[in-house]
Amino acid sequence: MAAWVGLVVLTGSLATRTSAVAADPGILASGGTGVVASLAPAVSAAPSPTDDGVGCDVPPPPPMPPATPVPGGSPSMSPVPSPMPTLPPLPPLPAQPPLPTPYRPLGVDASHWNDKVAWDKVAASGVRFAYLKASQGTRIVDARYAHNLRAARKQGISVGSYHFFDYRQDGRKQANWFVSTMTRSGGLRDSLPPVVDVECFSIFGASDQAYVRTQLRAFTDRVTQLTGRPVMVYTGRWSWSEVTGDAATFGDLPLWIACWTCPSGPSMPPGWSDWAFWQTGTKRIPGAGRLDVSVAQGTDADLLTLRADGRPQAH
Repeated sequence: MAAWVGLVVLTGSLATRTSAVAADPGILASGGTGVVASLAPAVSAAPSPTDDGVGCDVPPPPPMPPATPVPGGSPSMSPVPSPMPTLPPLPPLPAQPPLPTPYRPLGVDASHWNDKVAWDKVAASGVRFAYLKASQGTRIVDARYAHNLRAARKQGISVGSYHFFDYRQDGRKQANWFVSTMTRSGGLRDSLPPVVDVECFSIFGASDQAYVRTQLRAFTDRVTQLTGRPVMVYTGRWSWSEVTGDAATFGDLPLWIACWTCPSGPSMPPGWSDWAFWQTGTKRIPGAGRLDVSVAQGTDADLLTLRADGRPQAH
């Protein structure tokens, strides 16, 4: 359970797990049932781009072959007997066990793509934490980052920051940019662990997977060196395969897994056997619009233990 070990490094206490849970109605998107059978991770030998809900450049399926005409036209149907035979009554359904306890805490992530988020409405809906996009590459700062930090904190929501990893660029330089962005806006103060967002992005083109593995490790090591905090990896099973070539060497870091079509548990990338956060899909929050939603392992008290101050140092 490498990812769980990484989380214990962060908190020293978030080491409990329950055996069965259920998601809030509407959290599991893209065909999810709304009920999760178990926390046990599902292993997927052939990841699907629909699992992640992230921006993979997926080729369209091949066209269907033309239909073959049936000789002589459509076959005739047998007449329905009249009257219909009487069917025996169905046996009564067995008593259903109560639904397991819903996941808590619930969180969202947001960036400038979500425009102006009504954080008071988000907090009123029961959201406990929010991850906010801070930066991308080596020159981009999210236009809503500083405002989202202030507004979410004002509503008592635990906040964290994430960096959208540009897999074409130098990892150490991206880490310096991420930390400086958080420092200028107060994103390191009393915050959840910093996150690197690793997903395929068609604008970036194909990934040089060997280069990405080297630069991603350079990024996570540099952020930890500058802040004193381990970095959590956000990714999906499909994206991880496309971008890193299924690298199995990052399991020392906690995992935030994106898996939108996984009603029985998220599909785990190589190197991890457990997760800290799970992005389950999107949810429409009254008065705040539709946001990506995630759940955290543990309780509200466990979530609070993840909050800490990063201490940037000159290196």
